[in-house]
Amino acid sequence: VRFTANTGKVYWVVRNINKQAPSAAYEKAILEKYGTPNNSAPVQRLMHWNWNAAGKPLVTSNPVCLADFQRATPSYVEMGCGLGITALITHGPNPDIASGLRVAMTDSAVLTAEIEAAKRARLNDPKGTAAKPAM
Repeated sequence: VRFTANTGKVYWVVRNINKQAPSAAYEKAILEKYGTPNNSAPVQRLMHWNWNAAGKPLVTSNPVCLADFQRATPSYVEMGCGLGITALITHGPNPDIASGLRVAMTDSAVLTAEIEAAKRARLNDPKGTAAKPAM
């Protein structure tokens, strides 16, 4: 979990569940929680969901706005991204049995608000002592 420096709000979460279970059970749980994905890859069972900065679900995923398991970068902010969720059901030799589930979430709206607040603080601070946003 990563938090913004100034407001302490969550902007990135990665969850790893390393437990064997039927692939269909993981898929059902994810679909019940997030709904139909914007796109998915059935072989890997990689699913993506995106909402714009106003919270409206997108019909298709913006490749720039996909949540990443490795990092959450400020470039999402520059592209006007909102909330992005990526889920990956990991498989072993038997595709009917999943070896685990990975879910990543990046909330760029939180990052955008943090950056904009820091910019406003710097503009209103004639002595230049306002903190820069730390990501």
